[in-house]
Amino acid sequence: MLSAGAENLLSSGRVVRAGPYPSHAVSAAEVSFMRLPIVLFASFVSATAFAAPPSPTTQASATNAPDEAADDLAAELAASESVAQVYVQAQAQPAQPQRLVRQASVYAGVPFFLTDRETLRPGIGFHVRGGWEIGWIVPEIALGWQLNLLDAPGNTNLQSVWFSVGVRLQFLNYSNVVPFVSAAFRPSWFSIYDPAIDAASDLTFEPAVTAGLGATIELTQNFGLEVGLQATTIIPVVNEVFVDSRGNGATQVFLYPHFGATYFY
Repeated sequence: MLSAGAENLLSSGRVVRAGPYPSHAVSAAEVSFMRLPIVLFASFVSATAFAAPPSPTTQASATNAPDEAADDLAAELAASESVAQVYVQAQAQPAQPQRLVRQASVYAGVPFFLTDRETLRPGIGFHVRGGWEIGWIVPEIALGWQLNLLDAPGNTNLQSVWFSVGVRLQFLNYSNVVPFVSAAFRPSWFSIYDPAIDAASDLTFEPAVTAGLGATIELTQNFGLEVGLQATTIIPVVNEVFVDSRGNGATQVFLYPHFGATYFY
C-alpha cells in the first residue's frame, strides 16, 4: 500500500526516483525536456545517412557492369578526364589566321647592263606581278616596261616591253621575313626612241630568261614589302637586236634590282 504522501505525489503528476540518494521529484515536463536532445540527435543521424554520397564501393557496385572491376572503372574515369583536359586545352588555344594564297605586286627598279656598259646606260623600269601560292611554290606571271639610255647624241634610249611566265620558290618560316628564289621565261620587244625627231623604231622581238632572288617582309596578313634582284639574259636567236662589232648577234645580260609592295588576298 502507498502512503498518503506518495498518493498525493502521484495524484499531483510527480514521481519519486528510488535509490540510495535523497529522493528527487521529476515532473512530466522535465522528462519531455530531457528526451528532446535524444530525438534531435537521432534525426540528425538519419538525415546524414540519407544525404551522404555513396561510398566508392557502393558507387562502383551500382555502376559497374557485372564483369567490370573497380580498377577498370577508375581507369575509364582517368581516361575520360585526360580526354576532356586535352579538349579544353585545344579549345583554349587561339585560332591561327589562315594564310592567303593570292598575290599581287607592283615594283620599280633600275636595270643596268653588264655586257655592253659603254653603249647601254642604266635606266628605270616598272613591272607588275601576280601569283598563286601553293605552299612553298608560287606560279606567277609578270608584265613590265623598262628604259635604258644609249650612248648616242641627245636622249636616245632603248625601250622594251615584256612579260614573263615562271615560278617562285618561297621559304616559309616562323618569322615575317620570307626569302625566295624565282625563274621565268621572258619574251621581250625592243625599240629605239629618238626624242629629237620624236620617232621610234618598230618593236623587235627577242626571247630572254630570267632568275631572281629576294625577300618579302609580311607586315600584315594582307600587305608586305619586297626587295629583290633579277638577272636577265637576252638571247639573239630571232632578229638579232643586239650585235657585236662584226655584226653578229650578241647575248646581253643585265641586272634589275627592284623594290615593291605585295598585296595578299
